[in-house]
Amino acid sequence: MNTSKDFYQLGRVGLSGLLAISTIVVMGGLINYFAVNDVKAATLTKISDTIDSSAPATLTNHTIYFVTPTGIPSSAGDKTITVEFDTAGTAFGIASLASSTDVDVATSSDATCNGPWQDITVGTATTVSQWTASFNTTTDIMTLTAPGSGNGSTTVPANTCLQIQVGSNATATASGTDIMTNPTKVAAVGTADVYTIAMAGTFGDSGNSMVAIIEGVTVSATIAESLSFSMRGVSSTDCAGDTGAPTVRETTTTTIPFGTVTGDAFFLGCHRLSVSTNASSGFSTTIEENTNLRSGGGVNIPDTTCDGAACSDTASATWATATNNGFGFACENVVNGGLCSFANVSTTVQYYKQVPCQGTDTQCDPGTGNDTKQTFLATSTSLSSKDAIVHYKLSPAGNQPAGTYTNTVTYVTTPTF
Repeated sequence: MNTSKDFYQLGRVGLSGLLAISTIVVMGGLINYFAVNDVKAATLTKISDTIDSSAPATLTNHTIYFVTPTGIPSSAGDKTITVEFDTAGTAFGIASLASSTDVDVATSSDATCNGPWQDITVGTATTVSQWTASFNTTTDIMTLTAPGSGNGSTTVPANTCLQIQVGSNATATASGTDIMTNPTKVAAVGTADVYTIAMAGTFGDSGNSMVAIIEGVTVSATIAESLSFSMRGVSSTDCAGDTGAPTVRETTTTTIPFGTVTGDAFFLGCHRLSVSTNASSGFSTTIEENTNLRSGGGVNIPDTTCDGAACSDTASATWATATNNGFGFACENVVNGGLCSFANVSTTVQYYKQVPCQGTDTQCDPGTGNDTKQTFLATSTSLSSKDAIVHYKLSPAGNQPAGTYTNTVTYVTTPTF
């Protein structure tokens, strides 16, 4: 009996030992299981959310980057990536995003997120060839769904950088048309409202980025109005091209000295003008004479009427016949020019006008004097140092009384700011 009892006790002890060992094995399995799951969940790195504008209440695109240490492995179910644009509320107006066309996803094996990038199609259904994007307007969360093994086993390797573009910058799959709006400002002027952008989802890794919303800095500068008008004499060799084979005189900054002239013959002197202005609507320059070329005895050399009496102070015409006497002017556009309001053909200066005469009837022939000043240089925009050459041409009559004839020609330049 004692022997049987001892055997029975031994059996119980053996059974108890086996149970204890079995329990330890099972618990060891649980410990190992949880350890594996702790490794799978990792913190995202290289996280950033770049917005087009940090101004409050302004439309802005988002470009998000992060590196997933774990990646998105093949699994029996679809995996999600969530982007919560404001962990404290719904300030970013995710409701404006209408469809998956407003989102692009791309991957790069470069762990510094410098590309090159491989686009992933984002569509309306999760399939082997595309992800989907959905938007929860209550929580301000965008969810990207990557297909698992049941939909083609799309796999994102570990240490892959993901680029997520949200808004009109999403152009890979289709053109994004909807853009989120930055929150209105809450903090004091000069202090940014800072919002946390949280990345997570069933793919396992997670991490946060931040964006700052702050008013812009107004930069202002005042540019003073400017106008420069200068004139200078022109040498006889640089005053050329006029019809009628004139005798050319050299001029100075303030004089057109024709010198001693003979009747029924052309004489010529040129004046170079240069204009600069920052007036947004450009400028205009008028020309006028106080009287005809007039002697001390009160005799006039009338202004020209050109060939065939075809020109006046408002109309230009050709003037190549020296016996058609008078005094007139032409305007020549030169290099960096384009100022003359009446043109000459090619390099031949052949179209002339009378200089509007501001004197009395007896001082101004032909006409009755007090002519309206006429614009002969003009632009409609600002300009920097453009030039024109004024050609003054004279042919006195063969019976013109002797004497010294003078007048004063005045330019009036008016900018329009």
